[in-house]
Amino acid sequence: MVVTISLLKILLTKFQQLLKADQQVTVIGFSLGAQVLILMLSENSNLIDKAIIISASTKPLTLPRITARVATWSLPLARNKMFSRMQAKYMYLNDRYFNDYY
Repeated sequence: MVVTISLLKILLTKFQQLLKADQQVTVIGFSLGAQVLILMLSENSNLIDKAIIISASTKPLTLPRITARVATWSLPLARNKMFSRMQAKYMYLNDRYFNDYY
């Protein structure tokens, strides 16, 4: 699936329809989810009471095609348990939560 701004706006509209004005909402976004959360806040900040934004890349990529290609090549690493364990340690993720992360 290709994620575009128009798709994100459609998802935001659906999200808005699910919410009631009297509800308190906390949204957490990590990486791409954090970018989506930033878009949500820019479109309708009144729907979200609290936001936690983690690791959002907010600067445009200088070489998007090369970055996308490298990301595609590195995808098998995410499936490698040993690599994922090293990555989890780098992010200070406790062993207790590793299986949820992996």
